[in-house]
Amino acid sequence: MKKFTGKTLLCLAAACVLFSLTGGEAWGRATVEDILNGRTAFHWGGNFLCWVVHYPEEMVEPWVRRQAGAGGDPTGEMARELRKSLRLDDSTPLLLSVHGFTAEPVVLSPLPERFYLKTAGGEKIRPKAYDDIFDRPLTGLAQGLVFFPRVEEPFVPVLESPSGREMAFEFPEERENRVRKEEAKKLEEKYDQALRSDVARMESLLAQAKSEALEEAESLWEEELKKIRLKLEEVAAQRDMLRRRLDEALAQAAAAQRQAVEAESGKKSSPESEAGTKPAPAAKEDLGWGRDQVARLFVTDWKKGDFDSMQGYLSPALREEIRSGPELREFLKEKVLPEKLPADAQLKDEGGESVKVVFANKMLFVRTLRSAELGLFRGDAGWFVGSID
Repeated sequence: MKKFTGKTLLCLAAACVLFSLTGGEAWGRATVEDILNGRTAFHWGGNFLCWVVHYPEEMVEPWVRRQAGAGGDPTGEMARELRKSLRLDDSTPLLLSVHGFTAEPVVLSPLPERFYLKTAGGEKIRPKAYDDIFDRPLTGLAQGLVFFPRVEEPFVPVLESPSGREMAFEFPEERENRVRKEEAKKLEEKYDQALRSDVARMESLLAQAKSEALEEAESLWEEELKKIRLKLEEVAAQRDMLRRRLDEALAQAAAAQRQAVEAESGKKSSPESEAGTKPAPAAKEDLGWGRDQVARLFVTDWKKGDFDSMQGYLSPALREEIRSGPELREFLKEKVLPEKLPADAQLKDEGGESVKVVFANKMLFVRTLRSAELGLFRGDAGWFVGSID
């Protein structure tokens, strides 16, 4: 460890401190005292006061400007001398001052073990040169320069007192920077929290708006669905009413036609009918019905379950096989066809010599769609039902 004993440097350092108290610079530029005020810190020990002054490179220009006056420093000699005296090119110079208040001396030896710079990363940098005054017990006021390796990052000087307590000298400039960073961090956290709160509130409002919109849409849909259902029910009721009227009209027309045919043929009631037995149905050879009319009349009677009337629309060949209404009922059972068609059974005419009767068959809770095919036969007297499958 190299010890620094030159009284010139100590005097120069003291002169810098004293000179900084002479007043401010013109034009609002940074003065020596402004810079040193930001780089001076003190600490109270048990029986002494200790303060540390850091001489940064920024003080060279205002110091030369004040020393040179109006003439300036055209050769730069004053600046070079100051930089050389403070070893600014390769060192970080600090002025260490200790003022003891009692007769008991203050012992800081060995100084390299008690005085160091602590960086933000936690590194401890020991001095490489210092005034040998600190190798002796100190009484009264003692001052000396301490040179550390050049440090570019922020640091805090730390002195271990004789009692072992660490005294950290945080410069006002560093403290202001630290406080500024802490305040900035607090503001950032505050704004982040406010932003998160706003985002959460906006998300909540958006979710609520979506929920309300969905509920409103569902409500409107239910209302429209009810209207559609009511309309469908009205249409279905009108359809059923028209279908009943059509069936009744067809039945009445068939009955009137049957009576007319019976009257023309001179058919009279037989003794069996007078005794209460229903006469056999009349054949429809002479009806002269068209293809579509026979199919509609047959289906209309089938919906009523009027097998006697249905048997009258059969072709002569099929009537030879099915001679009465009861036999027609048994025939339908064997074909696994209903005795009575549902009221909503429909005719589907695919052309040709047959038509389909489509109806829904309900078994327990299952509703299945079935169909029966009516084969149509054209005779000399008109159309008849020639087959039922």
